[in-house]
Amino acid sequence: QIRPEEAMIFFKSPQRAALISIISNATLTTGKAGVALLSGSTAILSEALHSSLDLLASLMAWVALKFSASPPDREHPYGHGKFENLSGFLEGLLIFGVAAGIFYQAGQRLFHPVPVRFLGPAMGVMGLSAVLNLLVATYLYKAAHRFDSVALEADAAHLLTDVYTSVGVLFGLAGYYLSGHHLFDTIPALLVGVVILYTAVKITWKSLTGLIDTCLLYTSDAAD
Repeated sequence: QIRPEEAMIFFKSPQRAALISIISNATLTTGKAGVALLSGSTAILSEALHSSLDLLASLMAWVALKFSASPPDREHPYGHGKFENLSGFLEGLLIFGVAAGIFYQAGQRLFHPVPVRFLGPAMGVMGLSAVLNLLVATYLYKAAHRFDSVALEADAAHLLTDVYTSVGVLFGLAGYYLSGHHLFDTIPALLVGVVILYTAVKITWKSLTGLIDTCLLYTSDAAD
């Protein structure tokens, strides 16, 4: 249960929560991209793409929250809340594209493996990514609950997925370190793609049902 004094400190506005997510994702995207270039790891490259998508999603959520906070006007007599659902729907479509790119890159490396270098820094970045994303995702989920924000909930879902994939890649790199087999780098990348694909379906569907007022239809059916 969130106490009022805690809410004043940590949840001043949904826009602030989205801004914290933007800063976190920008930091992780830069770190993962740098390590991916140095190490040549397909799994870390997939994670860098994943984090870049999270960054874009956070930016879209921030913009959507700015619009949705606008008061009702003549053209939008019921307010601008649907901007959040639209943002979540577009985020889902973008995730489909990233999943396709990851499958392509991982498929290439299956037949043309590349040795992974700088395993120590690579594993360190993955561990840091998992911890930081877990903290930010928890914060965003609480903010989404407090402000009833679809955009923040979608952003939190992205980051929580990143926690799982980062841990998976970390174990894959450990396996590569012990065995030297390239499949320990490639298979986690494919698994990241599967998880991202599942997230895309989930977020797109939830946002779409919000856009077409599915909840209102269910309420009407129940009343009948």
